[in-house]
Amino acid sequence: MESVFGNRNHRRVLESSLLIIEKYITDALRILQRDNSGSLSEIVNDIDEKRKPEICDLMGNMLHEIKEFSLECSLNKQKEFTGRKLLALMSGVWVILEEIDPEKINAQYGRMPEDIQSILTSHREALLKKVELVTQLIEASIKRTSVV
Repeated sequence: MESVFGNRNHRRVLESSLLIIEKYITDALRILQRDNSGSLSEIVNDIDEKRKPEICDLMGNMLHEIKEFSLECSLNKQKEFTGRKLLALMSGVWVILEEIDPEKINAQYGRMPEDIQSILTSHREALLKKVELVTQLIEASIKRTSVV
């Protein structure tokens, strides 16, 4: 089905551009709505709390505008599969854990103290095992669907 713009190139550029915009806005809303910090990060909320609802409302309106536009122009939704995304993320975690192998760090940045090496090795190995378990669980839980 051709879009109201006439050809597949128009459709493709609109679908991909609006998808990226939608993701940016959704990410921005998540940032505004979270208030937790991680072990190695701290969220510092420098947004005026009085303005936050207005900002969120405007972003919500932007998402609504994108939805209206996509419906009017018969743009296709992009399918994202949770299992695939999770497996890709776990693969990224695995790659980083492989890169912080004490031997690699020692070779590239100089010898690290033995006690730090020991602690790193212990936690790194535990994390690698957990990545493998999470990956196995995800793979086992993925519903077999036909991909179009």
